[in-house]
Amino acid sequence: MSKSNYYEGITLDLAFAAAPSGFTRTNGNRWISLHTADPGEDGTTGEASGSGYARAQYNAGTGWTRTANSVVNNAEITFGTLSGALGPITHFAVFDAVTAGNCLYKGAFSTSRSFLSGDTPKINASGLTITEE
Repeated sequence: MSKSNYYEGITLDLAFAAAPSGFTRTNGNRWISLHTADPGEDGTTGEASGSGYARAQYNAGTGWTRTANSVVNNAEITFGTLSGALGPITHFAVFDAVTAGNCLYKGAFSTSRSFLSGDTPKINASGLTITEE
């Protein structure tokens, strides 16, 4: 699990600068994306597309429980029902927007998974842990 270069800069700004450059938290929502490859630093590599796929919205304020240096999702993160096959899904990313936006975190799932038409991809409650190292 790692922060994107964009979010590493924001973190440094929050710790050492008067105000973070280029960052405004306008709502408590985050969007989780599914990827067929490592998303890269900007989160755009290998993001799933087509077959009815869209990022899943998840609340940043109440949707996570923080312990020490990590957060875990409190509830299931559900994506829409697919109209075609998707995958194999190997990675995820966390964005600040439903489309485009800034990648905040990215990581790999412990196992890859492919989905068929009619499937509804989901991440179980406590299935996504984001850790600061």
